[in-house]
Order: sequence, then structure tokens, then C-alpha cells
Amino acid sequence: MGRSDVAAIIMAAGKGTRFRSERAKVLHRAAGRSLLGHILEAVRGLELGQVVVVVGHQADEVAAEAAAADVPGLVTVLQEPQDGTAHAVEVALERLAPGIERVLVLNGDVPLLTTATLADLADTPAGTAAMLTSVLADPTGYGRVLRDGAGDVIGIVEHRDASDEQRRIDEVNAGMYALDRDGLEGLLARCGTGNDQGERYLTDVVGLLSEAGTSIAGLVTDEREVAGVNDRAQLAEATAALHARHAHDLMQAGVSILDPTSVWIDVTVEVGADTSILPGCLLEGATSVGAGATLGPQSHLRDTTVQDGAIVRNSVCDRAHVGPGRTAPDDIV
Repeated sequence: MGRSDVAAIIMAAGKGTRFRSERAKVLHRAAGRSLLGHILEAVRGLELGQVVVVVGHQADEVAAEAAAADVPGLVTVLQEPQDGTAHAVEVALERLAPGIERVLVLNGDVPLLTTATLADLADTPAGTAAMLTSVLADPTGYGRVLRDGAGDVIGIVEHRDASDEQRRIDEVNAGMYALDRDGLEGLLARCGTGNDQGERYLTDVVGLLSEAGTSIAGLVTDEREVAGVNDRAQLAEATAALHARHAHDLMQAGVSILDPTSVWIDVTVEVGADTSILPGCLLEGATSVGAGATLGPQSHLRDTTVQDGAIVRNSVCDRAHVGPGRTAPDDIV
């Protein structure tokens, strides 16, 4: 079921200084897609009325990456200067189409976020607000979620501003929200710059909504799913998790993987049922493998087609084609 009255605003304007790279953070790749590509793929399944990607650093390149995802209803908007998350949403509101009544505010650096979780967020009732949260064993440094006796969220307090009692709270803000469009512009205008960075933060909207009597639901989500990627170590962790998830999905669909810890299969790779993947295989890009094939050991395939019943052992295949029942490397075309 489509959600034509809902739009997603994806924040992708930052550089990502902890990457120590000239490339914008959301352009870094994990398991076959850019970070931005992963969140756009998750959003695609929601069938939204519009998707607005907020760009800033390397705006042209990020906009091109967003367009390449070919998500219906996608537009980009430039945030310049970059004056915080509240400002980013404010800029995006200017591009919202008529008929959009509700917005999802999402981060562009959460590659493990799933369509199912986003659907739960999108389908919270109109007239309420919702946000994704997570429970951490060590919440140090994160904004704590404050709830009232009924369980509704009433605010977010940053770690540096929290009391000792509030710092014992282990539920933290994941920074993604579902908000009614009506009145949002006025709330954003009230977000001030009284913080260490001198920027306008969207977290202030939560407190303002609570003060106005709006019910705010906190949807507790697995911490791995909502984890942002802020440096290369976290990128490696996310990449490993994405590969593990995809391998699990393939096995559930009838693919045999002898040792899932020894193979890396991009999320863009398709593999048919009854295919066996032996240790030491790396499958990348637009690789497609038919049914009943055998891959490995020690084979690297990139943008390669392997047809039904083929065998690929100890091979490097780059944009190659292995026909049905053929054996590589002998029969590579």
C-alpha cells in the first residue's frame, strides 16, 4: 500500500570530518551501495509521495548519486550554509509537493535501516509524532529520551546537559522522526542556537511538541539498525553486518554457503536456489548467479553473469559470462 501523502526528508549535506576524506560521507560505499544508496533503497519500498534529499558538501556528486537510485518522486535541495538539522528540514519543506501531510526525517548514514522499521515509523497516526530510539548498554555521549508515566516521550536531553539521574537512562535518540507537516515550519523557527555548535537542532522540536500537548511515540529499534556511520571503522562494521545479513537471506532462499564468515557477497548480487558457494568467494556489483551453480573455492566475481549449473573455481571474473553447465576459468567468455 502506497503512502502518497508522506514524504521522506533525507539529510545528506555533511562532509563527515571523521572519515578524513575529501569525499562526502554518504558517498562512501558499503557492501555494494553508497551509504545514501542504502537508505534510498529502504525508502523505495514505502512507496512515498516524495523523497527530498538535502545536499551540501559535494552537492553535485551527492545529488547525482541520489538520482542514480531512481527512486520515484525524488528531488534534491541545497542546504547552504549548513546551520543544523532543524535548518536542513526547514530548507526541505520549501520543496515539498502539495498533498504531503506527513514527513519522515531520516539520516543518510544509516545503511542497516530496514523498510519494515521505516514502515512502522511512517504509519504512526496523523496528529501524533514519532521517533526512533534505541537502548544501549553504554549510552555515554548520546541524547537521552525522557518519557512520562504513560510512556510518551516528553523530551530529549543531551548527555552534557543531563543530570546524574538522567544519565542513568539507557534509551537514546536515534535522530529520525515522523512529523505532521502542518505547523512544522513554525516549530522549526523556534529552534534556537543555544548549544555548543551554535546550530539549530531538530531535537528541540520534540520538547516543543510535548509542551503543546502532542503525543510523541518512541519506537525502540535494534541499535545496529539505527547506528550511524561516522568513520572508517564504523564503515567496516556496517559493511560486515550488511554482508552477513545478505548471506543469511540467500541461505533462507535456498543458497548453500559452506562458511558464511569466509565469503563476502554484496547486497546487489543475485544468486539462484541450489547454488553452492564455497569458502574464499567475493561477489561484487551487478553479479548474477543462476540456479544449481558452484562457486569457489577462492573466486572473485565482479559484474559477472554465471548461468545455471556452471562451476567457477579459483577464478577472477570481471564483467565475464559463464554459460550454463560451463566451467571457469576454462570457459570464461
